[in-house]
Amino acid sequence: MSEMERRTAISASAMICVLRQVEAPQLNDMGRADMFKAAVYSPGGFFAGASNFQVNGPVNMVQSFESGNAVIQRLADEGAPAAMHNSSSRAYAPRCHADTRKTFRNDLVEWSTDPKNQARMRWYMGPAGIGKSAIAQSVAEASEDGSLGAAFFFSRSAQVDDADTVFQTLAYQLAMKNTEYKTIISHQLGQDPLLFTKNRRTLFKQLIAEPFRILTNRNESIVDGPFLIILDGLDECKDAKAQCDLVEIISDYVRRVEKSPLLWAIFSRPEWHLKSISSDPNLPTPCAHIDISVDEEEAQRDVRRLLEDGFVKIKQKFDLSSTWPRKEQVDLIATAASGHLGFASFILRFIDDENGDDNETPEQKLKLCIKVIQGLGVDPGSLNPLEALDNLYLEILSTVPPSVLPMTMRILGLFIMYPCISNRYTRASPEDLSVEDQAAFLAIDKSAYKTALRRLYSVLYFHTASEGQPEILRLYHTSFADFLRDSLRSRQFCLDGGAIHLDVATQGLHLLHDVVEMTMFEAFFDPKPALHRYALQETWEACCHVPESLLSQLILKLEHFNFKRMKTQNWDESFARFIRRLYFEARNNELIQVTIVSKPLDDDVIFAGLRDFQNLRDFSMAFPPRYHVARPLDELHFILKTTTQTVSITLLTADLEEDDNDDNDGEFDINQAYDDFYNEFVERHVGPLQMDDTEE
Repeated sequence: MSEMERRTAISASAMICVLRQVEAPQLNDMGRADMFKAAVYSPGGFFAGASNFQVNGPVNMVQSFESGNAVIQRLADEGAPAAMHNSSSRAYAPRCHADTRKTFRNDLVEWSTDPKNQARMRWYMGPAGIGKSAIAQSVAEASEDGSLGAAFFFSRSAQVDDADTVFQTLAYQLAMKNTEYKTIISHQLGQDPLLFTKNRRTLFKQLIAEPFRILTNRNESIVDGPFLIILDGLDECKDAKAQCDLVEIISDYVRRVEKSPLLWAIFSRPEWHLKSISSDPNLPTPCAHIDISVDEEEAQRDVRRLLEDGFVKIKQKFDLSSTWPRKEQVDLIATAASGHLGFASFILRFIDDENGDDNETPEQKLKLCIKVIQGLGVDPGSLNPLEALDNLYLEILSTVPPSVLPMTMRILGLFIMYPCISNRYTRASPEDLSVEDQAAFLAIDKSAYKTALRRLYSVLYFHTASEGQPEILRLYHTSFADFLRDSLRSRQFCLDGGAIHLDVATQGLHLLHDVVEMTMFEAFFDPKPALHRYALQETWEACCHVPESLLSQLILKLEHFNFKRMKTQNWDESFARFIRRLYFEARNNELIQVTIVSKPLDDDVIFAGLRDFQNLRDFSMAFPPRYHVARPLDELHFILKTTTQTVSITLLTADLEEDDNDDNDGEFDINQAYDDFYNEFVERHVGPLQMDDTEE
């Protein structure tokens, strides 16, 4: 074959591959005609040097800009280059320390290099800021010259949040790694110039599924090695429905196609809609679900290692004293981090930052970190060592719909400020309040409760100790609660302490009304014992903390409360403190008044116990001298009057010490202790207990 014949044959073959099917005379568009001429007649063109020939009839042609590197350029234009692991946008992306998260990283690399792997999809879930993206980035970089096929990193902050660019971006990277694959998608684009206007399922089929089916059928050796596809930050995709759609497209492919070289690793927060998909029985069996937790032993060790190495580098960088930082300071940060590598990283990044205030040295920044960790908050105008973490929390809270936010904040307020049955005036351990009981306390149903929290699943979760046990609300990390308490950090999402105290007091009074109206028989068969114990203990505590500006609203609720029935219960120190508060702060109120007297008004007495004599004596010192308690058997007596009732209240010493002769292995029985001291006080002051008609 002559040189001319060889060149002509090659050019004709190329024309078939790279030109769209049109009639030759119809090339009347100037732009298209110019490209055609350049491709055909230029020195490097298909028919360079050829003359006196013509093309007759229909020819299968596509525009030359869709061949070779031009196809790659179209994929890049339609995709999101900033989402790739090696893009300039990710130059400072989080990465794992060389000695952290080794178990996760090594396991993922090993899985991605096993050609016989049966589980071809993995879904890693973990709370916000725990280091999921660092793991994904580190594995992508470590596998770049090996098993990595492609990666896509969603990021709201970088505005990489469009699900419609995912498969083009993955295809671009796969085409750069495999020339056979690039040839196939060039043909796909030639067959359908409008491919990029199609929906995600069609794009996945034409750009991912179909090319690899063709490759596998042609020659399996071409795709022997697995191609790892990493999809990180799925929850940062701007559309929740699109997030679910991506998972369903990929999982459907994994379920249907038994032989595929593609391995899928998805990283996301445990958002409610993603958790519902991950628990779907229709999700492919080969999909492994892996939780990245803050309370794992390895995470605890990794935090310590990260802090120690980080402080060594800072010390060398700024030429600091060899004794800096002190061990107890590192211990405090490690304890506060509690396995949360993101928390530790934010602290180190803040201390190491050279772009901050020139007047702040690393030593001063560390002191500021310690102050925040100790719960002393951020001062106005000062640097915030947890600004990066705070921005993450602000971003999460901003996703809560405005119509739902008030209920969300109400639930968070109850959970964070009154999380459990505290037993604060006894030696009994605090008792968790179930999700169902918290919802009942707030007078909402359980489904509304969960709906109000479902945008926050990346910072909180529902824990069940064992099958059949009630659900308990938990935070992944206490830093979220600290954030919500600090107005300078949480801004419009800061918990309104006064409103929360009033809400708990008000809701508690509603429940107490039912509790004090119970007969002994009803109390014995109480279907909500934990909820009612919670109301008994926390209601009066909340009443003590309602701010003065809201006290009048609370008094309106108290006016109609049946105090007379309270003699059927035993009240602790929080009720006593509230009575003292009313004595001093409601003197001029017409709806309710409390006065101190030398003896009970009658035998119909409400008893409240203070823990010991010293406590009762200190308590009495706020009142006129003649009422000061001087002996263990002394008492304080009050009269409480509302517009509808007058009751006597007596404060005594509640002897709640353990009985060394008990056969309960040292466990403290709060209910028995209250019963004992109540019966003793009744015998002393009223005589033998007489039940009224409602209690017989």
